[in-house]
Amino acid sequence: MIRALGIDTGDKRVGLAISGPGGMVLGLPLLERREWESDLNHLAALVEEKRAEFVVVGLPLNMDGSEGPRARIAREFGDALAVRIAVPLEYWDERLSSVEAEDRLKGFKMSKGAKRAHTNTVAAQVILESWLAARPGEGARP
Repeated sequence: MIRALGIDTGDKRVGLAISGPGGMVLGLPLLERREWESDLNHLAALVEEKRAEFVVVGLPLNMDGSEGPRARIAREFGDALAVRIAVPLEYWDERLSSVEAEDRLKGFKMSKGAKRAHTNTVAAQVILESWLAARPGEGARP
């Protein structure tokens, strides 16, 4: 099983998830956005700390599959991270990952603010699960 780090970039927070043994995908603590360079350095250190073999960055495509401003920002961020890490980085279509994350959080009793904060982490899990499921022999299990 490949050990991959999933990233859901947001304006205020970066959701993170890591794949583990048996295809399990676990959420990691959120990265509260500060500044571009410190965020990238934090993520590069996290890749090393978690011994990730791959990084998957969610790409927020438009519903028609085209890339808009948010996708361009995600690519710029991912490209800047890619030069700081020694493992491959791939972009993954994250359309509707936040919707699925919100659906997964519906059953939990927490404030709207807490749910909003956890959405990025769960979205990172959804992105990574989807990426793993598309890889032969890697299928993730939620």
